[in-house]
Amino acid sequence: MKRTVAGEQALFLETKNSLLVVAKKRLIFNDGSREDFLNFVKTLEPGHDTSIILNKRGAEEDLNALLERLPHGTKVRYLSLEGSVFHDKDLAQLSQNRRLVLTNRLHLGNCGFSDRGLAKFVQAPLLSGLKALHLNNRISSEPGRKNEIGDFAAHAIARSPTLETLEELDFWNTDLGDEGLRALIASPKLPRLSKICAWRTQVTRKFYDQIEELTQQREEQLGRPAYLRIETDYNLPSIDYFRGDYD
Repeated sequence: MKRTVAGEQALFLETKNSLLVVAKKRLIFNDGSREDFLNFVKTLEPGHDTSIILNKRGAEEDLNALLERLPHGTKVRYLSLEGSVFHDKDLAQLSQNRRLVLTNRLHLGNCGFSDRGLAKFVQAPLLSGLKALHLNNRISSEPGRKNEIGDFAAHAIARSPTLETLEELDFWNTDLGDEGLRALIASPKLPRLSKICAWRTQVTRKFYDQIEELTQQREEQLGRPAYLRIETDYNLPSIDYFRGDYD
């Protein structure tokens, strides 16, 4: 059936458990069954800008096997596995996927992986076009679904050779601390980074008072004005650092 979405005619393909939307050559898969996903894959054509949401899946579901069914070169603007059991071995397998191309946002909140698993994953060429990476623990404290990450993961991200396009990082409710945040702010490998969510982390008040100086040093290192927003804990205001025109 056809409906109007944001002023545009869109084609809605309704299945038993999901809704697929085609608008401006964009297909959205929003949580359905395995059968629904395989039917969704059949609708993909070259040029489609695709979003895939596979949230809150159990360990018995092989999400990598589903993603391997995508046609080669599928452009995925938004991939969300939030709340699904997706541990270190699953990240390692995803890093080898040659069928999908991530073009904007990857949501891995509450998946249950570790510092070391993430540190290996962020080296993957798969991430070379990514703009936003969500690593938070927002929705669940269930065993096996908390991302056990902190400064080790932050340092790995800061050194990653594949995240030059990254603009946004979300570490909400993780063990990110002062040294991890320092590494992210100072990293020459993250020239486009403009937002870091560090709410409910281990970042201290003492370090918070150093952030403006560190962001100034970041500008000097980049050789241009740079905008950087750092969202910190509830009792501290977020910092917006911006001087001059942003290129």
